[in-house]
Amino acid sequence: MLLLTTHPFPNTQFGIWQIAEAEAFFREDLPLSVQEEAEWALHKGIRRLEWLAGRWLLHKLSGSVQRMPLAKTAFSKPFSCR
Repeated sequence: MLLLTTHPFPNTQFGIWQIAEAEAFFREDLPLSVQEEAEWALHKGIRRLEWLAGRWLLHKLSGSVQRMPLAKTAFSKPFSCR
């Protein structure tokens, strides 16, 4: 469930998602590359769900039809480069 979306800086969008869905919800609408599948498989439990939810949210916030490349900050927080 999307709790908040805001634009704190120019060309920046920020969203907070409360994960209440199962993995299947995100997998149905989130095609993963071979590399992403391998990375996702390394995670266990809630971390797997967080991994999927983060990428799903970034894709939805981007408004793009095709998923954009994903990068991580120095603190391992994912963000989309468009």
